[in-house]
Amino acid sequence: MAQNTHVPNDLYRHLVDEIHALQKALDQQFTELEGPRTVVNHIRELLDVELGFLALRDEDEQANVDPESRILLVALLRETANSIDPSLSTDFNFPEVGSIEWYGIWAYSGIMSETYHRVEFPPEARDPDPEKAEENTPECGICAEKYEEGDKDINFPCHVRHRMCTECMVFMLKARSVFAECPYCRTRPYITE
Repeated sequence: MAQNTHVPNDLYRHLVDEIHALQKALDQQFTELEGPRTVVNHIRELLDVELGFLALRDEDEQANVDPESRILLVALLRETANSIDPSLSTDFNFPEVGSIEWYGIWAYSGIMSETYHRVEFPPEARDPDPEKAEENTPECGICAEKYEEGDKDINFPCHVRHRMCTECMVFMLKARSVFAECPYCRTRPYITE
């Protein structure tokens, strides 16, 4: 079996935890909001700009990446975290542009902003018989936790049935690989090697 060369380091794990905790706190405070998720969307926008700089720069010219945008994003994330829940960690130390960890955060923010949807409950899940309702209640395909009305999960872009809860996604990113990999088919969204 091939050894995983993309094992997450502690800084990466901490950043994934920070992003997840802040976005989760926002999601809980603003439960009715649909559409782009604020935190991961801002992160994805910054990393898309940095990706553009990477595509344009010469091999030995690294001065093209604009550090001001990153500084502003970190300040925004810290301010948001402090206003939502002062106990949240506010380091937000982003990896070096172009590093493996940077690409991992880029893919993670894309998945979390583009494929995060409210879980649909079939009519059978609302059956008056509690046993029948329990049998038909959707669950995470990884941890088998039952969803509750209003919960959201991640739908990988590779297939509509490749879904998981955000907690499983975060656990997977921290434990296995910096790249968000579909646990069903092993596709790595947004990443080509």
